[in-house]
Amino acid sequence: MSERVAPRQPGEWVSRDSYLMYLRHLAAYEFVRPKAAGRRVLDLGSGTGYGSTFLAAGAHGVVALDVALDALLTTKLRATNVMSVAGDGAWLPLRDKSFDLVVSFQVIEHMQNETRYLDEVRRVLTPDGLFVVSTPNKALRLLPLQPPFNPYHVREYDYRAFKELLTRWFADVTILGVCATPEIMAIEHERLKQNPLRVYMELVAQKTLPGPALQGFSSLLGTLRRRRSSALKEAANNAIPSFSEDAYSFNDLWIDAHGVEKSLDLIGICRKS
Repeated sequence: MSERVAPRQPGEWVSRDSYLMYLRHLAAYEFVRPKAAGRRVLDLGSGTGYGSTFLAAGAHGVVALDVALDALLTTKLRATNVMSVAGDGAWLPLRDKSFDLVVSFQVIEHMQNETRYLDEVRRVLTPDGLFVVSTPNKALRLLPLQPPFNPYHVREYDYRAFKELLTRWFADVTILGVCATPEIMAIEHERLKQNPLRVYMELVAQKTLPGPALQGFSSLLGTLRRRRSSALKEAANNAIPSFSEDAYSFNDLWIDAHGVEKSLDLIGICRKS
């Protein structure tokens, strides 16, 4: 789970796309910040901890937990009520019923074992605790039957699958969407544009090739996907050598139930009981 979004200083962003991705994360933290007021908060999959610091202003205390030691070592926490902890989301090194709020943004799609992950979230939540979880919207990103093209994603979810999954663990589940201005939505559609013929040719090959050939093909396919991802990032950087950060802010994104099935990201708000 080595895909990371981290803040940069003004003028240091390498591309418009990376900056907009950061704003998407920041919008989610801004949305959940009022819910953190006075609560014991776990930021599960905190990365470098910028979101944990964001939540700490009104929280009773925040634990920033991440599996990547390198991310934690570069963490620069700016609040005295935030503590960094190294740990796996499927085996949390934390006491039962120790958090009023668990926040986990853009993590569940990386988890090999989503069952263990959700079991652990329930275990560390208080009986009336709240779980707020986000994930990229599969309906915006993938064609029907297409597996994730992001090499770091184990699986992706559309609105229906996300709600069905969370409802198995939590008594009350509401799914909202991270929405954006038409300009930002157009930028994201362009970034995700694919060739359907190539996608389905790959799917057919995976279904029809014999064992050894399939293993070699899968390895080659993984390499091609990583190269494609790198090429897309490089193309985006070359296409937009400079841009104005002032042209965008997290106020250009909002979270509500309108148009959730076509939103950028899905956000689940889950009550334990």
